[in-house]
Amino acid sequence: MRAYGTLKDKGVNTGSANTTAGLFALRQLDRDYTYFKYIESSPLFAPIYVINSQFVLFDTYHGNVEWYEPNGILSRSDSINFATQKHWGNQLLFDEEDEEVYAFKKDGQKKYIQHVDYNTGEFGDIVQLEQHPFSENYRIKEGYIYYLYRETHQPGLVKKLYKQRL
Repeated sequence: MRAYGTLKDKGVNTGSANTTAGLFALRQLDRDYTYFKYIESSPLFAPIYVINSQFVLFDTYHGNVEWYEPNGILSRSDSINFATQKHWGNQLLFDEEDEEVYAFKKDGQKKYIQHVDYNTGEFGDIVQLEQHPFSENYRIKEGYIYYLYRETHQPGLVKKLYKQRL
């Protein structure tokens, strides 16, 4: 509509074929701009993953999972209520090989991983992680979770890599 208003204010005949093609091109540019503006304005806790050649935005704040085509057009939107999950750590982990999404949960010293089915909005089984102090940098690959940990909080100590089956 912004593109139409721009041409109308200039006195352009909006019934001609050239003007219609120009309006279509401007409308497409406007749509692309709005899409990228929306993606940029999303909060940091709304990660975007590529699943089945589509961009999938997990808007945990509003409880939505939005599927976008590669050209930026919203193809579908589902709801997932992350707020109902106990000890939700406001963090998602993505397995790029299996294209699976996991929610990271924390209850004091205990840490958990829970599978998120992004098609149905259901949460799967919870897996408790081995207790390692000062663990960080969680990554999931092919059904395993990897992370670094240190035995004490002293800086400069070597971090160890741990691997656990999910």
